[in-house]
Amino acid sequence: MSTTFLRSVMSLLANKRSVHWRWKSGSQQKIHSQFAYGFHADPQSGCVSGHNFVCTLVFALGYPSVVNAAPHLPICSRYSSTPRLFSLQRIWSKSLGRFNHNVSLLAISDAEHDAATDCEASLSFLIALGLKEERALKVTQTYPEVLLRTFQENLMPLLQALESTGVGKQPVCRILERNPSLMMRILERNLFEENLEYLIECGLTKGQLERVLRIYPQFLTLSKELNLEPTVAFLLKIGILKGKLGKVISLSPYYLGYRHEITLVPKLQFLLSVGVKKEHLGKIITEQPSILCHSITENITPKMNFMEKLGVERKRIGEIITRYPAIFTTNIETLKQKVEFFENKGLVGKELVNLFTLHPDILGRSLDSLEAGYEVLKSIGFSGSEVCDILKGHPTVLSCTESTVRQKFDFLVNIMNRPAKEVLKFTSFVTYSLEGRIKPRHRVFSWLVSQGLLPQREYALRTIIGGSEKYFRKRFVNLHPLAASVYEGEQGDIQEVSG
Repeated sequence: MSTTFLRSVMSLLANKRSVHWRWKSGSQQKIHSQFAYGFHADPQSGCVSGHNFVCTLVFALGYPSVVNAAPHLPICSRYSSTPRLFSLQRIWSKSLGRFNHNVSLLAISDAEHDAATDCEASLSFLIALGLKEERALKVTQTYPEVLLRTFQENLMPLLQALESTGVGKQPVCRILERNPSLMMRILERNLFEENLEYLIECGLTKGQLERVLRIYPQFLTLSKELNLEPTVAFLLKIGILKGKLGKVISLSPYYLGYRHEITLVPKLQFLLSVGVKKEHLGKIITEQPSILCHSITENITPKMNFMEKLGVERKRIGEIITRYPAIFTTNIETLKQKVEFFENKGLVGKELVNLFTLHPDILGRSLDSLEAGYEVLKSIGFSGSEVCDILKGHPTVLSCTESTVRQKFDFLVNIMNRPAKEVLKFTSFVTYSLEGRIKPRHRVFSWLVSQGLLPQREYALRTIIGGSEKYFRKRFVNLHPLAASVYEGEQGDIQEVSG
């Protein structure tokens, strides 16, 4: 065992017990830190000596024998030239009501020393897992038991279980870095294999499993029978589809550790009390699983109060949650900024209430994207007040990409030969799909006029693009047997069909 490594371990163990070490190597003496009792250790001879100190020398590995020694006397470990590793621990004497001033030396057997020689290999093992050397040393400082050969042996089944799922060793490295004590519990409880298998049975993909391990690795310590299975049964009962379990669990893995009757049931009852229909609970939680992880008093209620202050009736809160569950996971300050944005554009009073109740999803857009959408409409030729008129009926136009909006207006102006501002008479135009609705209806309408099946006159944009699919087919497509083919785009362009 190298002197450098011995020094590192001695330093780590000293910090672990809040005791300072001084050590000597060869002819050169180095001070790690001053110890009040004049304590020093010699890695070359394996001797540890000191006086007037209240502590017990405890070997960090294995089960050493005990050799008593009197205070004020130098102490050697079996008078051997073989290096020995020690940690320190003060002992409280219950009978004396104070720290015991007797000193005991826990020496190691030859077998235990063989185990100690594997410490350096164990440190290399931690680094091979992905821990940086500095971090690996810090982990061993906090939990020197990770240097034990038995730790590596116990860790291998977990690594193999993760490897079999395709996840790999990264979660182990992350847990050791952030929470070594959790890793000890995981290995001690030895439930990880069946828990991983169960989540895979529930439909979690490799990516979803990685997310659960990253956010809530504690699930590896939970009981399958007492925690995991009841959670899955609870989610299925409230309407989560089996095929969506992976999404819900991976986005909110904390569900696995919740006590349902204490944490989840009261929140479900609250949602029902504000107008959410029971049959919609599964849909809401599937879309926004974290909604049940937020505090009612600290998160949801303040947002409800804010909306009521704007004029939203409490009985309509359920509609808002159903349409856009994420509204209650949005930061309230961000929500206020977006409301201010729409107020500055002219949406106030009833229009703002309608935005919340009918189009709450627009509030999920970033302020930058909302501003960009507004500027696109202005660049097409609309004034600020005209843009406001469009937003009053269809604020979701701001969630469309610039290219999508421009393509619709290019088609309207250049192909349909209509002015852009005709949209102000039929603002729903901005919400329809160019390829799925606008182009097919224009195509068949133009063909019907060219064939004399409709009179030659100017038709309102609402007549062509508006109306349900059933009405449009009955009123126009059924005028001629070939009209359906034109509408579906099966006969090429209008000239080929009419020719």
